Amino acid sequence: MAIEIEDKFDVPVEYEIPELTGIRGCAQVVGPKTHQLVAIYFDTPDLRLAARGITLRRRRGGADPGWHLKLPKAKGVRQEITHPSPGASRWCRRSWPSWCAPTPAAPTWSRWPSSTPSAA
Repeated sequence: MAIEIEDKFDVPVEYEIPELTGIRGCAQVVGPKTHQLVAIYFDTPDLRLAARGITLRRRRGGADPGWHLKLPKAKGVRQEITHPSPGASRWCRRSWPSWCAPTPAAPTWSRWPSSTPSAA
């Protein structure tokens, strides 16, 4: 189980990431890689999960396809519980929890580094 602390920042369009190769412990920096992520979000018909800050989704694409449950822990901190989906390319109704309804989301495009800087 991972603890997620999510901060979002707005930067100008012309912002360039500074040179990171000179930072101690950073052996390599690589350019961005594009992934297509498709997610279906789930909630009860009366949106009980969203009202409590809980997110339940099933995602395919990227490095961690499968079920993702995010639970609030503290202000700005959420605990993420994941269950990998070996057949993530095959989505079927019988895999949806019976107590909640899917809310289709548009495909999400994200740019992530193809690998994270590794320790020297």
